[in-house]
Amino acid sequence: MSVLGRKRGTTVLRPLSPEHPDDETFDGLLILRPEGRLFFVNAQYVAERIKALVTQYQPRVVALDMSRVPDIEYSALQALTEGIERTTGRGVVVWLVGLNPGVLDVVRRAGLEERLGRERMLFNASAALERFQALHRQRRSPPAAPPCAGLLWPRAMQAKWSPQPESSTAGRRRSGVARSESSTGGIAWTQ
Repeated sequence: MSVLGRKRGTTVLRPLSPEHPDDETFDGLLILRPEGRLFFVNAQYVAERIKALVTQYQPRVVALDMSRVPDIEYSALQALTEGIERTTGRGVVVWLVGLNPGVLDVVRRAGLEERLGRERMLFNASAALERFQALHRQRRSPPAAPPCAGLLWPRAMQAKWSPQPESSTAGRRRSGVARSESSTGGIAWTQ
């Protein structure tokens, strides 16, 4: 099981190692790459290793790069599915990445693709990194503008609809207007 990082200044993803101490990792994203056939003999070991790495790195997203897994036995897929459910239950999102055709077929027949959703199954580890960065940028973008932003209103009305500075308290009130933040970073304005 390898933890992947990106060679600084490139798009090359490779296993983290002492020989490459300057490789980039991304806060909140853990890219794991199991290698070889997954079957009943090694399924428990792989599941325990994933659990240990998730505990060590504390990511928000685990991208499980399956590109080096040529085959997965049904019992190993069941162990993987149970591990995904436990990890998701702890608030960590799991993406399956780089599934080979045979492995993808087993995942589909077992119904895991339907349970995960297509948005959590990605073409390769680079696509997973790009998606994570896009989601991260989206979370950090400025909040949505209030209704009718940009209109020239009397000063009293502009003050009434002006967003408050960011704070840890959602749902603040000002001049009879409630402001609440959604988990996607948007702001809902109600009067």
